[in-house]
Amino acid sequence: MTKNEHDFIIDGQTCHFHDESINGIFGGHFHTYDNFCISSQHSSRKIHVFVPNDYLTNTEQKRYPVIYMNDGHKSFWNGGLSNKSWRVGETLSTIYETDQSKQVIVVAIHPIDRNREYTHSHWMWKYTYGGVDDYNNYIVNHVKPFIDRNYRTLSAAKYTVIVGSSHGGLAAFHMALSYPTIFGIAICMSPSFWAGLDWLIGSSLTNVCCSLEKSTLIQKYDYVLRSDNAPLLYIDWGLSKDWHLHNIIIERLAASRSSEMVKLLTKKYGYKHISVESNEHIDNTEKLVLTCIDPHGEHDEIWWEKRFFTIVNTLFDQIWKLK
Repeated sequence: MTKNEHDFIIDGQTCHFHDESINGIFGGHFHTYDNFCISSQHSSRKIHVFVPNDYLTNTEQKRYPVIYMNDGHKSFWNGGLSNKSWRVGETLSTIYETDQSKQVIVVAIHPIDRNREYTHSHWMWKYTYGGVDDYNNYIVNHVKPFIDRNYRTLSAAKYTVIVGSSHGGLAAFHMALSYPTIFGIAICMSPSFWAGLDWLIGSSLTNVCCSLEKSTLIQKYDYVLRSDNAPLLYIDWGLSKDWHLHNIIIERLAASRSSEMVKLLTKKYGYKHISVESNEHIDNTEKLVLTCIDPHGEHDEIWWEKRFFTIVNTLFDQIWKLK
């Protein structure tokens, strides 16, 4: 360990403090829980908490919005099958350089069985599935209460965000619709709305016989989507023509079903659709679905990183307006 690393205990959990400014993450520091175990019914997992640099020295005892991230193993550092990262630390450091009022706490949660934890339906032969409700219950009943007890959070739903891409984006949608009074905003990047409707093997086209409107995904949340408590949704996708497998199949399915989802939300459920690139004024008293259609975007962390920068700035400038 160096002088910028040490272990300590928070609320019974062993935490490793580390400063990664030498690696370009100069906007904050990390509390990493290598074996976060707060429930006897759930396995321990790794969680990173990223707090602003002045978190401990802020004399005003400032409180912060919280962004919870699925796929926490690649939120800050390379990981997963692609061995790439969202580079959230570098992105936030860049934002903080311009405007210190745009500070957040980030909670990056490592998956244990990603395919199971992030899906509600069978989506590919021999892969696990169907555990998204249990996973989200765990976050709501154990992880978020721990964070709110031990960090200076703005704990209201309006300031609590769940983020994910691909299957993680699908899980984020589930979270906000299951618990709209707790997670008021879902950021769903290239989400797997196709899961349970379209098959990856043998086709890169949407199954036109199965609509999202009639799917178990939408039927489950019909009453929430109709209600005044419906969460703010951000949905994006890319239109890359690259012939990489993830683009010709997965991103095309994500694009097709995401476009269908936005149309359904606006036409049936009364959401107002605004593109984040339009600079249109956002009235956050309305039911909102924000979108970004990236003409060159691929099914890849590099592209999600770029769009993460945009949506975080949009939340601060038009939704939270914190100064």
